[in-house]
Amino acid sequence: QINFTSFQCPRQLINECILPAMPGPIEQLSGTHLLERDLKDQLSKNSLAYMQFITTSAKDVVKFIDEILLYAKSDQSKQPLEMVDTMAILDTIKNRLAIQIKENKVQLHYTNLPKIQAHSTLILQVFQNIISNAIKCKRPTIDPIIKVTCTESPTHYTFKYADNGIGIQEKDQQKIFQLFTRL
Repeated sequence: QINFTSFQCPRQLINECILPAMPGPIEQLSGTHLLERDLKDQLSKNSLAYMQFITTSAKDVVKFIDEILLYAKSDQSKQPLEMVDTMAILDTIKNRLAIQIKENKVQLHYTNLPKIQAHSTLILQVFQNIISNAIKCKRPTIDPIIKVTCTESPTHYTFKYADNGIGIQEKDQQKIFQLFTRL
């Protein structure tokens, strides 16, 4: 039994209890390849593609959790920066969110994004959260259009995200930067 009052903050609870317990059940989902093998002759091409997507997605989630755990156990500010291809990051996100993108008829536009010195896991998390939120907060009657651009200055890059969704009310605009806050 876990004494939840012994944790100093929600982050410690997540890092020490919740995240380490997640990979097991998610890895079970990646067992869909067994179903695929057993039912291969009975499934349509679309069904086989969905099974492969589930397997790949489950593996991606386990990898993502492993990356979060690694980050949680280390002081990221002391980790060396690496060269991150932001075009490749967005390609990865496009693959991870393929079902949502297809179901919601999302147009995701990005070109000529730079390679930057950063922590790839953090960049991926931030970009994916922004794009996921843009899909979730779409207007009911309009297909979402999401544009990602970047400008370079002598000292930094500025990434801009624009979408045709419902937007964020002015009163909530500062809340989006608080940990564990949902609007």
